[in-house]
Amino acid sequence: MNFELACLKDFNEIENLYWDLIDKSKEEPSFPDWGKGVHPSADFLMAGIVKKELFVLRDEGIIKACAIVNSNSNKEYKRVAWKVNERDNNVWIIHALAVRYEYRGMGLATQFVKNLISYAKLENIEAIHLDVIDKNTLADKLYIRAGFKYVSTENIFYEVVGNRQFRIRYAHTMSIICLTGNCKRKLKGENNGINGHKQIFKSYFAAQARNNRNQA
Repeated sequence: MNFELACLKDFNEIENLYWDLIDKSKEEPSFPDWGKGVHPSADFLMAGIVKKELFVLRDEGIIKACAIVNSNSNKEYKRVAWKVNERDNNVWIIHALAVRYEYRGMGLATQFVKNLISYAKLENIEAIHLDVIDKNTLADKLYIRAGFKYVSTENIFYEVVGNRQFRIRYAHTMSIICLTGNCKRKLKGENNGINGHKQIFKSYFAAQARNNRNQA
């Protein structure tokens, strides 16, 4: 299972992942009220790829989970009493985390978030912020398991859903140790600590970046 940046050739697969998920889960109680072509829109996804902000979990050539991660926040975020305030791109925000419909329930969203936190440490990101629409209890439980703390519930406007209540959560990246997959196996039994963890991820993402440049 590889955690990596998406490349241009992934666009159709990623868009289809979202559209299929919307079609098959829109009647579920926790559905976040996304709309095909509205959110996430084609422009939103393409910009994420071009700006190197769209991350994926890829397994045997199949993208099984994805999200856009950047420092772009909603204007309502400014009134939130964050533990770590946004300044100089020191905070990342998770947008539109999704798991391919047929692979839900396998822990892939948790794996994605743990890999993201590990990468954020490498990039010296202090915290990760996010909001979860009030009815999406499944996503909220995921973030709680991953170490995200509750801050407040806020009324936020998004074009696709209008004004709704969202639970605001954050994770202070340096207070969470997330070792997954090959990184966990390599560090097991070694006294490398977080510095060894960062070095492994640095080598891992350098290799992934080279692969994506070759494929783009």
